[in-house]
Amino acid sequence: MDKPSGDADPLKQYLRAKKKEALGYISASAKLVAPFIEQDIFVGYDYVCEALKAASLPEVESEMEI
Repeated sequence: MDKPSGDADPLKQYLRAKKKEALGYISASAKLVAPFIEQDIFVGYDYVCEALKAASLPEVESEMEI
């Protein structure tokens, strides 16, 4: 009844896909909002990066820093 290690659990696949989808929405939202948060666009992006860091979203934060 042992599964080979190469077989992925369908629930894990589903959760991984949903997390990727959610991170995509967060990333798109952050990119849309950042320029309008502060008068200076760079300050707005810095603010969003700090907020993402505080929310423990390093994947999206690193994408924003690029």
